[in-house]
Amino acid sequence: MSGREEKGGGGERVGVGFAIMAVALVLISGLAWNTHGTVTADAQARRIVADMNNLRASAYAYYQDTDSWPLSLADIEHQADSPINIDTAGLSIVNLGGVLFVRYNGSETATIPVAGNKVAQALEKLRDRDMLYSQPTPNPDAAPNYSGGTHVYMLIKKSEPKLNAHRF
Repeated sequence: MSGREEKGGGGERVGVGFAIMAVALVLISGLAWNTHGTVTADAQARRIVADMNNLRASAYAYYQDTDSWPLSLADIEHQADSPINIDTAGLSIVNLGGVLFVRYNGSETATIPVAGNKVAQALEKLRDRDMLYSQPTPNPDAAPNYSGGTHVYMLIKKSEPKLNAHRF
């Protein structure tokens, strides 16, 4: 008889214990990896929204300096009094009948949330707070509707009311 058998076969228990520890380690590692991906996606979504908010603020500064709204990102970039100190990659300004939006088009939002894109899912969670849309809308009073996709839109300003020429 070997030394292991004399002690009642404790080696089998060690093997089972080792297997349980290995499975637990794999599960904990997977959970940590998934949490890391979610935290990273949340940070990327917040960075996108922050850049969009900064561009919106620059549009307001441009308006204050020039008494007109910028029609493009180039208008703001060439305004000496309103320098942009943000990364404008993927950002642009969209004018839809006088309603202005900041548009973000970046690789982080390339697939819809159903396909598992965590950045798009994180942006969807910020939709109502930050007024995020899936596309520009001529009715900016409509509820924000971002639910994934390649573009994210944030309202800069609503159109000015049209003056009634027949006023007395």
